[in-house]
Amino acid sequence: MEEQGRGTPFEPSVITVEFEDGSVIEVRTVESTYRAGHKEGLRLLSAWVGGTDSSMVVLFEHGPLRQGWYPVPVMALGARVSPEGTSSSET
Repeated sequence: MEEQGRGTPFEPSVITVEFEDGSVIEVRTVESTYRAGHKEGLRLLSAWVGGTDSSMVVLFEHGPLRQGWYPVPVMALGARVSPEGTSSSET
């Protein structure tokens, strides 16, 4: 793998997103200067999700030391699944 950013190899992260309606989708980070590694292991973070399939982004709040949003480009690993277990094409 090619190195980028801070001299460390790109390691994709898997993010499980649960929406207010209870539906769930798993997404994987794509190679970018914006990474989600610093959020790894954290749960129940508020975030905005936009896009579909391979053109998606998760917007995390920066935190108490920085204002605004931190965009992390991602791609869907599968369909969004409703609480009843059926998939949905909405993301």
